[in-house]
Amino acid sequence: MYGTTLEFLRHFGLRSLEDLPPIDSFAPAAEFAAQTEEAVMAEALSEHPAAPAAPAEEKAPEPEGGPGEDPLRPE
Repeated sequence: MYGTTLEFLRHFGLRSLEDLPPIDSFAPAAEFAAQTEEAVMAEALSEHPAAPAAPAEEKAPEPEGGPGEDPLRPE
């Protein structure tokens, strides 16, 4: 169903499929499945701490005449 294209090989500087590392060199999926969501999130947050909160924007003053009224449009 899936295959390796020439574009993939070129992108990663490989001449052929034999240049790919052996599948045994990768950690088993079960190792990653054992990590809890909290551990993954804690690691992500430690690498990328949250930015300080931006100051609240000040609300623009209401036009004369109160809310809902357009001071440029005479009645």
